[in-house]
Amino acid sequence: MGEAMIKINNILHSSVSDVDFPEVDLTQADAPEDWREKAIELTDDNFDQTGVDGAEDWWNAWCEVRAILDTSFKGDVEGGNSVTLSEGEPNGNMRIKNEFVHLRVRMYNGIGVSYIAEYYLKESDTWVLLYEGEAPSGNFESKLIRDVIGVELAIIANATESAAETIDYWMTEGDHPSWSQSSWAEARGVGRQTVNDRVRSAVNIVED
Repeated sequence: MGEAMIKINNILHSSVSDVDFPEVDLTQADAPEDWREKAIELTDDNFDQTGVDGAEDWWNAWCEVRAILDTSFKGDVEGGNSVTLSEGEPNGNMRIKNEFVHLRVRMYNGIGVSYIAEYYLKESDTWVLLYEGEAPSGNFESKLIRDVIGVELAIIANATESAAETIDYWMTEGDHPSWSQSSWAEARGVGRQTVNDRVRSAVNIVED
């Protein structure tokens, strides 16, 4: 989920510009109906026919986000087939929700993005919030990585009920181990067998 959010953020802050509705006399009878309220519905069929500057780029970004969600979670994306694009307002939501994750993406004309991202913890039968709110264009990736690490550590600690087993497993046996058991035992000031016993216990619980 974190990887998908980082990909989305990179798309939206790289090449997409503001949507600029043209200045027209909206009192005229022949003014486009959609422009009377400075809003237009975009779909796969009309995104390149609106006459609104930036609408095509915005829709292309929307479709890229939709593809990221579809590829990352192998499920139907809710709310991704159309969006009402309005001047200076939040413009649309799409989301993925299954029994394990809930990720809602809200895209703005601007362009910006906000998220609600949650994990389900089966052991405690509860949802845990990973991230909520607007994503900054600068340090979002590093902040999100810290948040993901925090959630993963909480999941392992919840399963093992041991801080020592959690940290020893995380450092030597997790998805991205950075230490051997011997070097980690030396850094911790304990015997290698102690680390090995804790890691084996954690593996039996976490990876069962």
